[in-house]
Amino acid sequence: MGGKLMLRSFVFMFALMAITTHVNAESEFPSRDVIDSTFTEMHRFGGVGDYESWIEFLAEDATFVNSALPEPIVGRAAILEAAKMWPRIENVIEWKVIEGERMAIAWRERQILENGKTSGWYRGFSSFVFNRNGEVQEYEGMFNLLSIKAALEQVE
Repeated sequence: MGGKLMLRSFVFMFALMAITTHVNAESEFPSRDVIDSTFTEMHRFGGVGDYESWIEFLAEDATFVNSALPEPIVGRAAILEAAKMWPRIENVIEWKVIEGERMAIAWRERQILENGKTSGWYRGFSSFVFNRNGEVQEYEGMFNLLSIKAALEQVE
């Protein structure tokens, strides 16, 4: 059942990217290599909780949305304040698609608890829109809050 849901979600994300990607001769989006290397560095800094370095890859007026937030967070300073409250996690990227100025990823992660143990795994999707400077202009993370709650009850 989980595989079918993952496949449908992948097809939906890919179709959404294809429909919403605007390509014209006048646009100068960052190359796939720039997007990939920017994401790789962001993932590295985020993985060790260095959000002061991580935030430098976001546009000054970036928008951050995720399933746990009632409203989008706008601006580097506000996003950094929110990031400082995030739990420590182990995050694994399962797949990544880059098209034009957009990137979509599927991931799985688990929280690293204060006692050094970890929660169970939970999954989600994220989409990124990069601006002409190669910075993340828009981020959206999608996940099921109930699956995270269930994962937290599975301490390993």
